[in-house]
Amino acid sequence: MKSSSSRRNPRNAAIRTPDGLDQVYGVHALESLLERGEAPRELWVQQGAGSRLKDVVANAQVSGARIKEQPREVLDQLTQGAAHQGVVAFCAPLTPEGEESLWLKLRAWHAPTPPLLLVLDGVTDV
Repeated sequence: MKSSSSRRNPRNAAIRTPDGLDQVYGVHALESLLERGEAPRELWVQQGAGSRLKDVVANAQVSGARIKEQPREVLDQLTQGAAHQGVVAFCAPLTPEGEESLWLKLRAWHAPTPPLLLVLDGVTDV
């Protein structure tokens, strides 16, 4: 006999994400994206997150992002348990910059104070 319930368990359901877009998760990563002017097309926010994400969600909405609330389990599954901090943004594919791009930026530096270059390896956001 079929169940008449329309609710689905997020752990068992296939998560449908926007096609062709990259995922960016975590509050600081989203803030960085917005500061660079790369507005997400869609932002999934953890249900019940409330006021702690209010500012970053408002900034994303102003930039044109469509906001959708999702259960925490969906965000956990989508990020494979990574520290998403209640937000997952979907944006145009990001183009990683290599060492050559960094050297070009450093050579073009014209400020009186030299830039501080910090190289980190094995750092994780928890």
